Amino acid sequence: MAISRQDVLHVAKLAKLRLEDAEIEPIMADLGKILQYVELLNELDTSGVPAMSHVTVTQSPLRDDGVLPVVAKDEVLAEAPRRSGDGFAVPAFVDEG
Repeated sequence: MAISRQDVLHVAKLAKLRLEDAEIEPIMADLGKILQYVELLNELDTSGVPAMSHVTVTQSPLRDDGVLPVVAKDEVLAEAPRRSGDGFAVPAFVDEG
């Protein structure tokens, strides 16, 4: 299946991407390779695989709870680049200015 310039521009518009003219040809080639790979998947025998709408995990692989050794607060805070009272001082991630 060949990917046309119009296909790339249509997908870019749907994805709200702005493409330069020089980017279109490489994307056409990349999308073509992806579709060739997907076509290979059609050759797989999936007759013994039950249909499903989504993958579900029936049980999460959890580790057993247990008491672990604790590092003293002063020892941990001694390694901190910045402190604020009894805790770590971290930069704000929301600019309130």
